[in-house]
Amino acid sequence: MNQDPKRYQMLVGATFAAGAGLLLTLTQRPDAFDSPVGSGSSLAIWMTLICVGAMSPLPLGRGSATVSVTAALDFAAILLFGPAIACWVATLSRIVLSMVEGWNPLLPGIARLGRSMLAVGLGGLAYLALGGHVGNELTLSLGQMTPLIGLCAVYLGVQHGLGLLEFRHRSPRTEDGDWKKVLKLSLPGDLIVLPFGLLLAWTQTLVGPVGVALFLVPLLLARYFFKHWLETRKSLVGILR
Repeated sequence: MNQDPKRYQMLVGATFAAGAGLLLTLTQRPDAFDSPVGSGSSLAIWMTLICVGAMSPLPLGRGSATVSVTAALDFAAILLFGPAIACWVATLSRIVLSMVEGWNPLLPGIARLGRSMLAVGLGGLAYLALGGHVGNELTLSLGQMTPLIGLCAVYLGVQHGLGLLEFRHRSPRTEDGDWKKVLKLSLPGDLIVLPFGLLLAWTQTLVGPVGVALFLVPLLLARYFFKHWLETRKSLVGILR
């Protein structure tokens, strides 16, 4: 049983409603779909990348700890397409991911969808407001450091802030120190992979979507070998027991 199921349900509903409202607001912007790299093939590739990244946690080499590259892919999508298109890509990819999981459990899947819309949308707006460039105008210069830092701060703040609120109301017998443990497990991984998102965006501007598609291969291989390693480890532990 949840510690406060009604409050948790209200929080999930509010998060999703706010995310959907932001998505509609971004769609109505005059420059919403002006990205020069926003072709159909590029969008399809990025949706696939984000779905695969979310389903393919990478092992950290210690125990069963893993890190997801979803944050890096969201980050790169914002840099390439701007907040509106990136928000749509994030939304559709999370819907596909939840469908693959059978929407089980339902409320966490809806909460993840709402968090993603808010994090990508607000992060993208902060990036543009601070003078950031998207698409083929993306540059690696000192002038872009402030927009990039602002994007990281807003994206991570929304994702992990709302995630901690949901954890507090969803998990039974939550203690005051538990949120620190959750943050310690989730935040460093996102901080580590965010530079990978900048590399992906830069690759697309130089090579095109074909170069980005090549990143699918190591992700799929990592998922396969990690799954195989977990199954082997489980079998060996069972034999020893």
